[in-house]
Amino acid sequence: MSPMALSVRAAVVFLSVLAQPALACPGLDPDSQPMYGEINVAAGRAMDPFHITIRGGGSWNLKACGLEGDGLTGYKGDGLVEVTPAVVLHWQDSARLAITVEDADDTLLVIRDPQGGWHFDDNGRGHNPLIVFENGERGTYTIWIGSHGTNSLVRPGDLIVTTKGP
Repeated sequence: MSPMALSVRAAVVFLSVLAQPALACPGLDPDSQPMYGEINVAAGRAMDPFHITIRGGGSWNLKACGLEGDGLTGYKGDGLVEVTPAVVLHWQDSARLAITVEDADDTLLVIRDPQGGWHFDDNGRGHNPLIVFENGERGTYTIWIGSHGTNSLVRPGDLIVTTKGP
């Protein structure tokens, strides 16, 4: 292949990469130690739903993830999380997986799936977030729980992992 053809091909690849939507949430560290620990959960266990008490919020603004207007409408992109995840979930099955937060405050969820994809929800269940993986795959789900506005932390609530409802 000629040098000109190589440089045109490189430019096309470069431009196509730039045109892709953001596939990451820069600034969040999925590899850091989670604040509330790591859990191993499998479908069909007696503890379904699984609950863990958490607090959402932080000082890192989700605007840097390009989430402004994507579920944060009315909040002007002011979703706040910690840089470190709240929980790391090691999912042991290939089954429906639903993750939600029950909290008196308005919380949100950011989840990195086992393939490195990013998922966000603010109000999937009223003012509580809900993310459902209909065909949840085995692997690690890294979870951040956020708040809105100037609330750096919200009151304690429950992170719920289930194969049933909601």
